[in-house]
Amino acid sequence: MSRKVLVERVTARVFSHPSASVGGGGNPVTVFLPHSSLTDSCCESLAKGCDWESVVVDSPHPNKQQMAFYMPSGLQVSFCAHAALGGAMIAAAKSSIAEQSSVSFTPKMLPNEMHRVNLFPSENEASLMMENATFEDSPVSHAPSLVRLLREHLGVSGSMLGKNHPALPPTFRNSSVVRSKTLVHIDSLEDLREKIKVPKVKSGGGRNTFEAACGAIDDSTGLYLYSHLQDDGDSSTSSSSWEARQFPRASGYPEDPATGIAAAALAASLTKQYAGGGIPPTHYNIYQGMSMDRPSLIQVVDLKFQNEEKTLVSFGLKGKVEIDDTETIEVEQDD
Repeated sequence: MSRKVLVERVTARVFSHPSASVGGGGNPVTVFLPHSSLTDSCCESLAKGCDWESVVVDSPHPNKQQMAFYMPSGLQVSFCAHAALGGAMIAAAKSSIAEQSSVSFTPKMLPNEMHRVNLFPSENEASLMMENATFEDSPVSHAPSLVRLLREHLGVSGSMLGKNHPALPPTFRNSSVVRSKTLVHIDSLEDLREKIKVPKVKSGGGRNTFEAACGAIDDSTGLYLYSHLQDDGDSSTSSSSWEARQFPRASGYPEDPATGIAAAALAASLTKQYAGGGIPPTHYNIYQGMSMDRPSLIQVVDLKFQNEEKTLVSFGLKGKVEIDDTETIEVEQDD
């Protein structure tokens, strides 16, 4: 027996750079708000109709949500930071609670976890608070294979790579606060912006594809290349600025304009390996999408390790949320 369900479909961009025009900066996400619960197969079908990540928000209570995160392939993933920010902001706007200041949610694949998103509607901003996240950081298992991957698929020559030294920014490391990303320090900002080639992710099959070659990064879900930007002049802010590019392993698109969990992993690794003297920064400005004409700004705020072993870290992921379009669709599903 089948039934029809009304679903609000909202397209938005998260982590949009403040200077970006409409339709430009930030990481696109489609937020689905069904009027009644959807089956997993129906959610998967909706996700496959999207070019970027999507999230299905189920609302058992106006300020408590369950979120299911999807890739464009229809694959459900455990967590997606920019989709969580967009989902929380849009769900709050649709709720009956006036001037709601925060939303709590549980990822569908992580039912024992609860996260909070603080909302700043007047500024179109939201901040995802991550408390006591497990931080993992280790060298890639076979550096020569990663060098080959970078050279053959991204055009990165050895002279472009930052040196691997404890006193320098971390590189050739798999770093994770949710899902692992491979950090690669590019010595020159100009090289990062202009000399990196975008990998081909949909050309044929076999072991010559980018996804197959990513066996060189172990269980990491993507390459996160980054370079240093000149930091803000006001040292009292304890901030540090970087620019990054993320090339996902198997998302169905070649480059990501803004990757919150990768930015947080980078910030945690930079803090752990901090060699600047004094107290390491607690705020990081990570610019991404600049080479895609999708300028994005991810703010990692209030970063602090919670134990001496530096395996637990708390932080916030803050960014601007821009809503592009809203419509109500009707979907048919089998019960």
